Amino acid sequence: MSNASAALAASAGADILAHTPVEPLAPTTVVAWRGRAVISTLAAFGGTDEAVANLRAHRAAGATVLAGTDMGNLRDDGPSSREVALLAKAGLDDAAIVAAMTTTPAAYWNLPFRTIAAGADASVLVLDRDPRSDAKALLAPREVWLHGVRVK
Repeated sequence: MSNASAALAASAGADILAHTPVEPLAPTTVVAWRGRAVISTLAAFGGTDEAVANLRAHRAAGATVLAGTDMGNLRDDGPSSREVALLAKAGLDDAAIVAAMTTTPAAYWNLPFRTIAAGADASVLVLDRDPRSDAKALLAPREVWLHGVRVK
């Protein structure tokens, strides 16, 4: 995506920029996305240094980062190790990477997947370590439960 396309989307009132632009962005374009969301999809579009710099700039300017895979363009069926590494390169720490992949999108779209409570949807990952201090833990879940059914 070009600077012109990202600027046009912002001026048209788009709420979400999907995907992180891969061409250089003007500072005014970056600032135009403050308070809106940017879906990363860094790995799906080559993980260029420019895209990583753009995501870093968007985040610093106050955009919400939502991790994305662009399912269909990648062979991974969940978070990819490359996307995790690129998010870290863009300045997200482990806790921010986990949030960008889980609670932040759930909150953004008002999905009910933010809590473990009686009567709540039972979709959870069982991990061997806390991903907030090692986001790579998300790449190898011990168990995956979807709507109360163990799928892995």
